[in-house]
Amino acid sequence: MPDVKQARRQAERAARELIVARTAVIGDLAVAHAAVLAADRAIQAAKTAQSTRLEQTRRETEEATAAAVQTRTDASTSYGAAASSALAAGWTRQERHTLGHADAVPDRPNRPSRRGRTATPAHPHPDPPAPSEPSLQ
Repeated sequence: MPDVKQARRQAERAARELIVARTAVIGDLAVAHAAVLAADRAIQAAKTAQSTRLEQTRRETEEATAAAVQTRTDASTSYGAAASSALAAGWTRQERHTLGHADAVPDRPNRPSRRGRTATPAHPHPDPPAPSEPSLQ
């Protein structure tokens, strides 16, 4: 009977080795699965952070643009008032043009459109001729 006992021990040992190997493999699978889930969470966190930063940048850009447009509007208004004051002080349009000062500042700066053409105002708003100044036409 020693052969039967020895056969049994060998079978049990082989079964234990198989169970240990299978257990190690399933443990490796669990570790890999946990790593995939952690990577998925990291990807989602990065996408959320990116979205938040993009939204913040968009808001900051809109605010900066609005502030620049307001500054431009204020400067244009001030230029118009100064041009009127220059006319009232006796400066002719020709003298101002000679010095590089236009009658009025365009409503918005010319800039390339999305199609690559330059935008131009449909109708400029020049200062009306002063009553005491002859027309330059």
